Amino acid sequence: MKWGSRWKRVKSRFSQIARVIPQKPPKSPDPKDFNPATTPPTTPYPRKSAMILQRFKGYPRFYLVLALIGGLTLSYIGVLVISARLNLYGLEVVKIIGVNRLHPYELLETLNLQKGTPLLTLNTVTLEQTLKARPQIKRVQIRKKYPHTLKITIEEHIPYFLVKTPLELYAITAYGEILFSGNRIQDHDHFIIEVETEITASNLSAHKEVGEFLAYFNDLAESEKDILALFSGIHFGKEILMFAKNEQITFKLGRKLSLQQLKKARYAYLYKKQKNIKKSTVDLRFNFVRYTS
Repeated sequence: MKWGSRWKRVKSRFSQIARVIPQKPPKSPDPKDFNPATTPPTTPYPRKSAMILQRFKGYPRFYLVLALIGGLTLSYIGVLVISARLNLYGLEVVKIIGVNRLHPYELLETLNLQKGTPLLTLNTVTLEQTLKARPQIKRVQIRKKYPHTLKITIEEHIPYFLVKTPLELYAITAYGEILFSGNRIQDHDHFIIEVETEITASNLSAHKEVGEFLAYFNDLAESEKDILALFSGIHFGKEILMFAKNEQITFKLGRKLSLQQLKKARYAYLYKKQKNIKKSTVDLRFNFVRYTS
């Protein structure tokens, strides 16, 4: 009986909810019935600032002023801590990788770096663009290594000398820009020389222009005693000819000479071309190596 009475109650409630009783919209007040004495005045919605101030209405003004002073003090301390961190991460070490022809002090002068400069204030993109403006630099990458190190990785353009049939000497970068011209090379190292000439004989060493070039180069090598001449450029042929004091010695490619052999005489290595070639263009490459005896 209990369950039956409960079911009847639930059923009656659902039936009341399911009924839809249409309600008429309320009538708008007639302006004639308006009585200012009985009608309460309409007040605007209170502002948010006034609502916030009402929350602190019970607090004394002393505590509010104290909280304001404490907040300003904490913000000032935060500014001091950030500035101290900037000064702690000062530049002390500059690590330069990949420098061959350029001197590290030249790079430091170009970048205008000073010891103690905060690392956080250094713009690496601007520094990279400054170094890329130099014609000797091909690629550059600058990274910050906290707390005190700036790492600079550089890839240089390998310049080479271009020598044509009238023996004109130019220093040209890898992308074609002329650095200087002249008939002497001094105070420079790790250069590659390229020779453009036409060959009509089967043996390169017997050719007149090549002989003139070798004589010219030997005179230059005698004046520059600390420079070695190394041919390394014709990419056909499997043997190499070495000219040392008018002696011809054949070496297989890939053989390395010891430092003692390099110090005995100035060598000029020349790839041996294939025989029975009537006319073609030959590119010879010289690599200058500077050493101290």
